[in-house]
Amino acid sequence: MAAPAPTVAKSPPALVPPAGPTPGGTLPLSSIDKTAAVRVMVDFIQVFQSPSSDSSSVDEQVAAMRQGFARALVPYYPVAGRIAEPTPGEPVVDCTGEGVWFVEAAASCSLADVNGLEDRPLAIPKADLIPRPPADHKLEDQILLAQITKFTCGGYAVGICFSHLVFDGQGAAQFLTAVGEMARGLPEPSVKPIWSRDAIPNPPKPPLGPPPSFTAFNFVKSTVEISLDSIKRVKDQVAAETAQRCSTFDVVTAWASRPARATCSAAPCHRRKATTATACTPAGSPGPARTSRRRHWWRL
Repeated sequence: MAAPAPTVAKSPPALVPPAGPTPGGTLPLSSIDKTAAVRVMVDFIQVFQSPSSDSSSVDEQVAAMRQGFARALVPYYPVAGRIAEPTPGEPVVDCTGEGVWFVEAAASCSLADVNGLEDRPLAIPKADLIPRPPADHKLEDQILLAQITKFTCGGYAVGICFSHLVFDGQGAAQFLTAVGEMARGLPEPSVKPIWSRDAIPNPPKPPLGPPPSFTAFNFVKSTVEISLDSIKRVKDQVAAETAQRCSTFDVVTAWASRPARATCSAAPCHRRKATTATACTPAGSPGPARTSRRRHWWRL
């Protein structure tokens, strides 16, 4: 008999407000932030095995995380606010000081039972691991939400949902680093936040024309793991056969485009394009920017 499918029991979302007073008012967003491409919510899940050397219980760790969020929201006070749009097409951050929604959840299985959530599709539905606000609060108005899902082995998964209007991936990582530092008792985050959206030019908008027409199609999603050993092997092969060097980006691009090339070989087709969204960090940037892993999202 097959084992029963794992289940997740969620507590109602609860607000974690800043641990101290924060400024009010509104903060402007940049011209880039206001584009339709970034007006989305982004989800991700981090998995943590049970720490064998840590004598504290998972409940104590969750309480420390709550405190970490509360303390980090004081210097990062815009995160405790909400997205508002007093003028259509001109969203701003309303510094309400409400806080972030925090969900506690418990899974009926261990991390080993679901292979550490490494498999795709996930052994537990993504919706069970990602936080959402109460039904009477709009998701798109939130800036960040967090969920801690505890597993029977003592490990846990942290599900984060954030607004791309305010954060990119690196900015969200910087904030969560601050949460961890505050949870460990540091007096202040190692990277102090600044709000300099006005540094990005805001050129005049061209007059609106008729909406463009697009051919309807569906994306096919795929998750591919490319090991560092595989990348090195391809680089070595290229060097041996051509006496030229290729970058990691070259290798990953070629690898990701293989399915499209296979399709083209089966039937005549138009030229394919690969587009990527890439984080570009200037050399010498402070804080997590120096050590963050570069990631690429591919559209073929």
